[in-house]
Amino acid sequence: MKNKLTLFLVLPLLFAACKESKTDDKVFKGYVIMDKDYATFTNCESNKTYWLEDKSGEIETQYKKLTQEAYKEVYFELKADLLPPSTTGVSSGFDNIMAVKEVVKYSANPPENTCINKSDKSVFMCFGDNPNWSVGFGSDIKFKANYPKDTLVFFPLKEAEIRDSTKRNKVFYYNIINENSQDIQIIITEQPCKEGEKLYRFTSKVFFGGEEYNGCATLKMIDDEKYSTD
Repeated sequence: MKNKLTLFLVLPLLFAACKESKTDDKVFKGYVIMDKDYATFTNCESNKTYWLEDKSGEIETQYKKLTQEAYKEVYFELKADLLPPSTTGVSSGFDNIMAVKEVVKYSANPPENTCINKSDKSVFMCFGDNPNWSVGFGSDIKFKANYPKDTLVFFPLKEAEIRDSTKRNKVFYYNIINENSQDIQIIITEQPCKEGEKLYRFTSKVFFGGEEYNGCATLKMIDDEKYSTD
């Protein structure tokens, strides 16, 4: 009898705890970018970009109310689950898949400092095929290419010049000369880029040795100790 009484008293508490946990979902604050068959969310807190999955269609509805421009960033606060990234298709180029559960808030003009974009403190990995080339940012900047000849050149690390200070379509510009008087220009634009079957957040362009190299870029936080240019 005592056990039954204890169970009778405990069950309501467990039910209340479960109910509370369901309403305590994490709220993600950030910017949504949408176009036909393309939707991403960039998290203010981590600066990571997720492929957006919203089966209700509410985000698209509210997004189109605020803008008709393709790839314009619109501020959203969302309750969502982060799922593992896909291994195939365009969503495989993103950190995670964000499965939206609820739209909490949205605004074309959020209050100042609501979302602090951390891109200015970030470094990139740029790459392209045909020809195969890459630029890695670490303790220095490393440029590799197999055209017009095998090339491996190092440059001192420096901060990018932000050519556009608006919240969308930022341009990160590097113009660097190394100790051998070799110069390189790196232009990274916050605009979707497709490489093979993957879609990336940034496009990149590099000028070196009289050649132009075009490709995509991914973002890495500068304090990421695991980041390597190898």
